[in-house]
Amino acid sequence: MKRHQRIGFLGVAAALFSLVSGSAFADETVSIGGSRAVLIKPKAPRASVILLPGGSGAINAGDNGEINGLKLNQLVRTRHAYAARGLAVLVVDAGTDLNSAVQYMAAIKRPVTVIGTSRGTIRAAEGIARGARPDALVLTSGFLSAESGSGQNVMSILGSPSSLRARL
Repeated sequence: MKRHQRIGFLGVAAALFSLVSGSAFADETVSIGGSRAVLIKPKAPRASVILLPGGSGAINAGDNGEINGLKLNQLVRTRHAYAARGLAVLVVDAGTDLNSAVQYMAAIKRPVTVIGTSRGTIRAAEGIARGARPDALVLTSGFLSAESGSGQNVMSILGSPSSLRARL
């Protein structure tokens, strides 16, 4: 096995081990504008991400950083993988004001990227329409247009992709 293949394999193995055995980072519950969110903060973060899970968006954060709702959501399941890559991670509940969350994470480390999946893409669009200004936005499995099967969608909230570019 070549040296670069070994390093790649060891990196993947370390990430998988941290996911299976629990995180080396302490999850903590924080309050963002009166809503509970879960924060994972490495000692020296390289950047920050805010995760907006799909479905109801209700993560039901416990007192000690545990997430009691949406445990099977892709973003909730992979939150420690982001932290393992040196990112400060905030998993927010559906009722969290996105602008307050962006400001909170910007105080930890910029750039701040908002990542929304499924119905979380709608919450991301609503937050941006209300004034949240993350440095970047990632939408996965989203309700992007009327063709996505939903009357409420990113384009109906924010307009065309070019208007979104002007907001970020």
